[in-house]
Amino acid sequence: MFFPYKKCKICTINSINEVIDIMKRSTSEKTVFTFLKSKRTYFEGDVTDNGFKISRVIKYKNSFLPVIIGNIENKNYKTYLNLEMRLNLFAIVFGIIWFSGVIFGFFSFIPNLLSIKSFDKESISSLTPLFMLIFGYLLFTIPFILESVIETNKIVKVVNGEIDYVISCNNCIDL
Repeated sequence: MFFPYKKCKICTINSINEVIDIMKRSTSEKTVFTFLKSKRTYFEGDVTDNGFKISRVIKYKNSFLPVIIGNIENKNYKTYLNLEMRLNLFAIVFGIIWFSGVIFGFFSFIPNLLSIKSFDKESISSLTPLFMLIFGYLLFTIPFILESVIETNKIVKVVNGEIDYVISCNNCIDL
């Protein structure tokens, strides 16, 4: 998958019912308008007895804010939160459109790139789609990494747990 995502498992000594209660108290209903967002909860979304689908409440606009989909399980007298973080649907659709155009542009410039005998202004401008591809990748990946680290740490703090393991795609570096 080209878009960044992150999977992690958080371990806590709280019971499943305590974790569900903590997550419900820390989560408000999802709202469309920023001025209607709760300032008393850390997250917004839905929490059920089986799991949750939430995102962090922020006071700024960030289209790359991860959506957290999680389930809760009990093993060996410990409770585990299995989290999967991914981009929201709008960012994925925008990315597909962006990268489709850039990749099309890149392939249309391949004949120009193959005929380059020396580097001048015209030959460097043929590399524009490649630079746009790199820019788009970084545009999606860096904000996602930063926000996913903040969200993971916030959940760890809220449930009084610790990170058991983390799997990130696209060679994402965890900070």
